[in-house]
Amino acid sequence: MELQRPTTTIFRGPGTPLSNSGIHLHLQRMESHFFNCFVVIWISLPAFMLTAIKTIILLGTCCCFLNIHAQVDTFSSRADALRKLKTATHDSSRQQVYNYIGASYLKQAEHQVKLIDSAIIFLRKSVYLFDSVNVHHSALTNTALTSLAEAYLRKEELVTGSAIMNQVINSYRITKDKRREAQAWYSRARWIMDGEIFTNEIDTGLVRSLSLYRQLNDSAEVIRIGLELAFYNFRAGRSAEAREQLLSLAKFSRQYHSFMLPVAFLHLAVMNRYSGNYEQGLGYALNAEKAMEETSDTSTAHNVYGELALEYQELNRPAESVSWYRKCLEKRKRIGCTQSTIYRTMYLMIVQMLKTGMSGDAVKLINQLAHENPPRTPYIEAVLSQSLAYCYNATGQYNLAEHYFLRMDSLYKLQLVNGEFLFVANCDIARFYLSRGKYTTAGIHLAKAFKMERFATMPLLKDLHLMMFRVDSANHNLASALAHYQQYKQLSDSIFQQANRKQLQELVINYEVEKKDNNLRVFEKENKLQQTKLSKAHQARNWMIAGGSLMLVIMLLLIHNSRIKQRANKMLTSQKKEISRQNESLQHLVREKDWLVREIHHRVKNNFQMVIGLLGTQTGYLKGEEAMAALADSRHRVQAMSLIHQRLYQSDRLSAINIAAYIHELVDYLKESFTSSARIRFQVQVDAAEMNLANSIPLGLILNEAITNAIKYAFPGKQDGVISISLRQCDEPFWQLQVADNGIGLPAGMDPVHAGSMGMKLMYGLAEDLDGALSIHVDDGTCVSLRFSIFPEPDHQSTSPITTSTTGV
Repeated sequence: MELQRPTTTIFRGPGTPLSNSGIHLHLQRMESHFFNCFVVIWISLPAFMLTAIKTIILLGTCCCFLNIHAQVDTFSSRADALRKLKTATHDSSRQQVYNYIGASYLKQAEHQVKLIDSAIIFLRKSVYLFDSVNVHHSALTNTALTSLAEAYLRKEELVTGSAIMNQVINSYRITKDKRREAQAWYSRARWIMDGEIFTNEIDTGLVRSLSLYRQLNDSAEVIRIGLELAFYNFRAGRSAEAREQLLSLAKFSRQYHSFMLPVAFLHLAVMNRYSGNYEQGLGYALNAEKAMEETSDTSTAHNVYGELALEYQELNRPAESVSWYRKCLEKRKRIGCTQSTIYRTMYLMIVQMLKTGMSGDAVKLINQLAHENPPRTPYIEAVLSQSLAYCYNATGQYNLAEHYFLRMDSLYKLQLVNGEFLFVANCDIARFYLSRGKYTTAGIHLAKAFKMERFATMPLLKDLHLMMFRVDSANHNLASALAHYQQYKQLSDSIFQQANRKQLQELVINYEVEKKDNNLRVFEKENKLQQTKLSKAHQARNWMIAGGSLMLVIMLLLIHNSRIKQRANKMLTSQKKEISRQNESLQHLVREKDWLVREIHHRVKNNFQMVIGLLGTQTGYLKGEEAMAALADSRHRVQAMSLIHQRLYQSDRLSAINIAAYIHELVDYLKESFTSSARIRFQVQVDAAEMNLANSIPLGLILNEAITNAIKYAFPGKQDGVISISLRQCDEPFWQLQVADNGIGLPAGMDPVHAGSMGMKLMYGLAEDLDGALSIHVDDGTCVSLRFSIFPEPDHQSTSPITTSTTGV
């Protein structure tokens, strides 16, 4: 949207503008005189002052730009978006609101999965508005479709999500927008990967995205997507292919300013760690940390620190592991990582701290984090319980340890959890029960862990086989116990050899030496920087003297400008008085318009009463019961609309009525209209609300049809009965209307949707006008239920509601 320059013309409302040309001419003359004086002063200033003034002007221009840019309309919350929806006049504006609300629900669904359905509702509304916007390949529609596809893919409805995403991809392909098409391919693959589902669609998406970015010669995106593809291949079991891709990308990254080089080394470290090559894994992790410092790219620092901690953890060097975990945890807190990531890091650090005998510090760390950042999801509660269980077990408080282990197990079942986390959790519980001699219970959890052994690193797999050996030995399954012990011994020897290999020791020593050298270089650099700061401080003092002189000149200019403004203000004061007079005139016209609208509503109501009278007169000339019943139904429908207009001209607001009072009045009218209603008891429960004419007329007609049908057909003979009417607000902006009776119900075999009666067609048609869902079913009588949403239209001129009511008649 293009920002328009504000004008100084003062408007009288819908009429012609009030001219200020005389004031403008005088101001232009004064500005010309001021400019001539300023030029003389400017020429006489020395060079350093001119430089300072230019700097001030540049800063002022930037501030003005930021101020203008800040005026772009945004939403602070869902409630704010719903409020702005009421004033949205164009479908494109409504699409923007729906997109924001849907996206906010989708973001919140990271912790509450059920909110994905709420996101889908609003995103579908945005997509439905595409036809009315009538813009092919609309950016707003593509945004809505993309978010909608994400919602379905996160629900693991792959067919629906992929089909929607294909629409977006085809749209970008038609418009030849290769960059957005590449991003769409990548997004689809990323969302499917997040669900830990390995399909060909991930391969296809990443490969297509990579191909398009290569066509665009976008080296940065080629590296980024290439890293994603390589890591996916590793997760899918194609380790050799992934390794070749990562090495190739690392080489290419060095040619492209080492862009994302730390990430390439980090992925190589992770791959080698999972493969049991800890020496190479540690080497790549240290290279990642080195590349990070060389490129000053700290965006992935927390992951590098975490990987170094894991490498030392697998090599059974808990002291070094704790050191890196501490750096990782502090970094993740500082950059605002997700709560689940922070708590998971804390848990891993606790395990290593307990190995070094730091149980007291471990408990302090847990309590501090729980106080600063209380858990918000069952998963995070489970991680906290897992950490506490470890601490209590280490300090000999076994009952508390068992309590928190069981609590962890139950909490993990409440939320979708990464397979590796579940594997570790079951191993932790099994290890605890083995230490307590409860082999049967330990065996149950070990069996669960074996089902997820693909997520295990070599040390975890080693521990798993050792624990299974102990369980089988206790249960006298000697053959199985021997097999597990052989697996344990083989893995243990491999890890021991790597941990004590000379090359590994040299690698660590070389890193420490290089680290110290870097620290010395940093110290020298900081020393030089300090000297530079001192030099700049002397220059700043000189600039302050020059700035003081400049400020004196500016103050003189401001005083002169102030006097000019004072003269202009006197002239503007007289114009302000004229504006006040015009405003009073406008207020008078508004009051007259309000009375005119009120009179129109009154006349419409009288016309409805005249129609009711004519229908009553016509009834006297009819003999057929069917025709008389039809006229009676018509009178009731007209009366339902008449009551609304009566409420409108009697209320303070001319565009909305109190729906609760209206429903009570309509029920009273229908009770008096039927002789059989004397034996029928009515129960009315309605929430107080203001509804405009567009909502209240369809609602009133549906109520009229439902209550009339209940009175006429629900209680044959002289049977007593109860009719319940309720109108409740569900979640904003949804409402639920229900009319239920305890009568005989619908005739056998009757389908309300395909019934040929006018009343049924009228109710279903009016329900569509309300954008609602009408259902009629038998439940100890007949129950008519309508769920609809109310999105009030922006206030228009008073004649708009009158036009709507006439159309309804």
